[in-house]
Amino acid sequence: MIQPEYIELMNKDIDKIISASEKKKLDKYLKENEEAKILHKELLRTEELLDTIPENVASENLKKRILNSIDYNMYQPK
Repeated sequence: MIQPEYIELMNKDIDKIISASEKKKLDKYLKENEEAKILHKELLRTEELLDTIPENVASENLKKRILNSIDYNMYQPK
């Protein structure tokens, strides 16, 4: 089982917000724990794949379409 503390360090590493001391601690843990090493590699690969997905830009009239779809009568006091 992977300790939650190290899962958090993996996430910080992937997000590139890990401190030098935390990185050293994580690297030591990964060398000693095969399950954690596998998870870390899977998380890194997932992050790489997510980065390849093009950004989806909403249409210019999306806000107008959403607001027009609201039945404001539902929210009127009776």
